[in-house]
Amino acid sequence: MPQHYRAVVCKFFLKGNCLMGDKCAFLHKWDKSKLPICDEFKKFGSCKDGDDCPYKHELENKSECNMFRLGFCVYGDRCRFHHTHFPGPPPDPATIEAAKPKQFRRKGD
Repeated sequence: MPQHYRAVVCKFFLKGNCLMGDKCAFLHKWDKSKLPICDEFKKFGSCKDGDDCPYKHELENKSECNMFRLGFCVYGDRCRFHHTHFPGPPPDPATIEAAKPKQFRRKGD
């Protein structure tokens, strides 16, 4: 069974139109703590539907952005992952490359 199996309420179930039924990998019951994050809120920081929107409007459970952790994320403020700002410059790329398993390193490193 996948690690996150039925950890989040199914978006289609919330709308009343999930076609997967019992085969769906998402939760098919109302659980406020397991609601998915609103896409509009995630992208823009607000939702035009307000109180009528059935999704979660908080970002405390966002995963850390791996690209930002390495120094730069092309999505910036619109990234769906959390950006933690650390003091100092980003890590040296050579250090990051050396930390990768050999099969994933660039040739010559």
